[in-house]
Amino acid sequence: MAEQNDIEDAGAEAELEASEQAQTDDGAGWSNIWQVPTLLLGMAVFVLGVYLALPEPEQNQYMKVLEEVALYVKARNPDQAQRLLEDKLEPNIGGATRPEQATYYLLWGDLVYLQQDINRWDKPENHQRVLRYYQRAQDLGLSLGPAHLQRLAETYVALKRDTEAMEIIAQLKDASAQRRYMVIRRIIERRLHNHADAHELAPLMARFDDELRQETNKQARREQEMWSVGVQAEGLMGIDEVEKSIEYLQRQMIHFMAEGGDEDLAPLRVLLAGAFQRLGEHEQAQRWYRLAQQKLDTVDPLNARVLVGLGQLDLAMTGDVRAALENFSVAEAEYPTAPSYIHALIGRADCEARLGSHPEAIEHFGQAVKIVTKDLRWSGDDLGRLVDPIHGHFELNVERQDFSLALDYLSLLKPVYRDEMPPRLLLEFAVTYEQIAERRLAEYKRDNLMADEAADDGSTDDGMADGDVAGPARPSPAQVRLVMQAAAARYANAAQYYFDHAHAVTGDDDEAYGLSLWSSAVNYDKAELWDKAIEVYTEFIKTRPDDPLQLEAINHLGGAYQSSGQHPTAADLFKRLVEEHPNTPEAYKSLVPLARSHVAMGENDAAERVLLYVVTSHPAITPSSMQYQEAVVELGKLYYQTHKYEDAIARLTEAVDRYGQTRLAPTLRFRLADTYRRSIQAIDSSLGEPLPHSKVVVIRSEKARRLEQAQVLFSQVISELEGEPAAAMEPLEKLYLRNAYFYRADCAYDLGRYEQAISLYDLAAKRWEAHPASLVALVQIVNAYCELGKTQEAKVANDRARWQLKRIPDEAFNDPTLPMTREHWQDWLRWTSELNLFGTQASASGGAALP
Repeated sequence: MAEQNDIEDAGAEAELEASEQAQTDDGAGWSNIWQVPTLLLGMAVFVLGVYLALPEPEQNQYMKVLEEVALYVKARNPDQAQRLLEDKLEPNIGGATRPEQATYYLLWGDLVYLQQDINRWDKPENHQRVLRYYQRAQDLGLSLGPAHLQRLAETYVALKRDTEAMEIIAQLKDASAQRRYMVIRRIIERRLHNHADAHELAPLMARFDDELRQETNKQARREQEMWSVGVQAEGLMGIDEVEKSIEYLQRQMIHFMAEGGDEDLAPLRVLLAGAFQRLGEHEQAQRWYRLAQQKLDTVDPLNARVLVGLGQLDLAMTGDVRAALENFSVAEAEYPTAPSYIHALIGRADCEARLGSHPEAIEHFGQAVKIVTKDLRWSGDDLGRLVDPIHGHFELNVERQDFSLALDYLSLLKPVYRDEMPPRLLLEFAVTYEQIAERRLAEYKRDNLMADEAADDGSTDDGMADGDVAGPARPSPAQVRLVMQAAAARYANAAQYYFDHAHAVTGDDDEAYGLSLWSSAVNYDKAELWDKAIEVYTEFIKTRPDDPLQLEAINHLGGAYQSSGQHPTAADLFKRLVEEHPNTPEAYKSLVPLARSHVAMGENDAAERVLLYVVTSHPAITPSSMQYQEAVVELGKLYYQTHKYEDAIARLTEAVDRYGQTRLAPTLRFRLADTYRRSIQAIDSSLGEPLPHSKVVVIRSEKARRLEQAQVLFSQVISELEGEPAAAMEPLEKLYLRNAYFYRADCAYDLGRYEQAISLYDLAAKRWEAHPASLVALVQIVNAYCELGKTQEAKVANDRARWQLKRIPDEAFNDPTLPMTREHWQDWLRWTSELNLFGTQASASGGAALP
């Protein structure tokens, strides 16, 4: 039995004594009251061989292996200890005696305790394992000695079972006083970790002091008394009794100086400095920090707390950010294991941000966040020391309108709140993302405007003199897509945060709920995420029937359904507004969208009725209103698409007259021009009928007038759209610009003005040389020369057209937007047949087959 007791004490005594010594050897050790002190046992006593090759132990060999495990535990070598326990003992432990099994479980408890300590773990499941192993050892008849009782008590403390830990103190009545008061100290430290205040700790502190009086070692008692004074002083500060804390510290320091001098009082001086700092007595605080610094060894981690305090005072007293940064940087670089390291890191990042070194500041704030998120004890005021400066720089950059940088700072706080972000932060994320999207689009429009102005001034990169600064370049289509995609992504982020904020304040702030839910839907709309917009608008309508935005939400919901292609549902919502709330602005705004849904569903007559009602009969809609403008334009489009060209001309002419100076002008002019051009087919049909000569003259005159008017309008479209940045143009505008070149030339051709047509077709072919549409112009040049009887020129032009045809893949002609009609092909084939334009040269070269 004595042999087993030797094993029990071999590891535990040495480790616990080393742990206790570590708390007294480090002059600042007691100040680290929220961490289990690092065990600093450096042993090189045992050099053991590898036991993996040993044979399986016989019964009389168990004790020998257990002794070896104990030695490995004592040497703080958990890997070797675990290997022996698992490989040499565990497979055959059933054959061991009860005392040997008891020692086996005891050593397993020691091993897990050691692994926790070495790895700085504080896992409840591991504490439970230690407890089970020790209890199993006791069940097998092993009585725990003082060292293991103390360890068992500390395990109870770690599991927040303080009552059972205190009961063990009674079992330690014959052990040293140190073992008893250290158990109480562990309980106090654990309570401090959980932010217990001075009132809650008072009974424990009194019990600690009672046990400490039994300590016969004066130096040990002095060190523990200083720890106790420090805890109680900080406890007073924790309940805002700062002045009492100062008085208490000063009184105790006089007591310590009288008994043993002041060489070891630096920790109390630091606490006193901190108390004066909290009172705003900065000069006193600075004085005490300096006095403490003079007494500290340069390697003492308490220096970090001094440097952090001095850095904070630099900012508070003189605003000297660079001096503060120096103090924080030294503390952070030289004392990475000190408790104040995190505060040094935060102070450094704060100073870097103040100095405009934002990448460095964000990096160091990020490091601090990682530390905090791994330590669940950070909360309340402690958490504010990290959150407040980060959030402060977020707010500062919002004021500066630098929303992207503000977002960088705000994003640092995401991990801090783990699973539940405060509503305020959710709203700030939402607003910031929305502002970034809005400002990015505004900057994009501004850059386009500047590029236009530069182009109007002739400010191009070509021919620039040395020292000239180029104006902003027009963005490429790829750049435009990136801008729009980035804006949409930001709107989507804003929408999600608004949605989360709305649900975070549900039941607490109905007004905030409604505003955020609305903003969420609107931002999903802007992001063109129609399904999400539908979902949120629907929730808004259901949950807020009395909200002033209720009708507008229905209108927007209809728009979202329409944009997603769900036209029947959209039409039902628009009808609901028109029929149930006819005299509201939302009903007025629903009329034209309702007509568009009718068109999409093939209900053209219904669409026409709605649009005619708007422009002719609606009592509240006037020609100056947006609804009237939209209705006239939509009516013109509808007539154009349904080949009612006379009606289309009337409505589109009105639209051009009224809105020809707006952004819609080029598309309105194009549609009117193309309507004139297409209406010629009906005129040509009428000329095929037997008519009086005078009637024929009138009809031909009208045909010429319409073609001339179309030609003028196409020229205006080209002039207006050529002045627009390509990146800023809508796809439809790009199509209209391209086709306007060809249709203008077609008008000249149809007027029989073949020389003019050739010039205009040549201009179109060169402008769109890389596009399949260029073949249209080249073919028409051939046809025009043939009409003029210029066969040689026609052959040259034909070769040019044939060469272009060979370059274009057949599938390109499947594009319905190409300005090439059946008549173009027919005329080309007719002339090539009549005049043999391909000739022998074409046969010899294997000319391209015509589609």
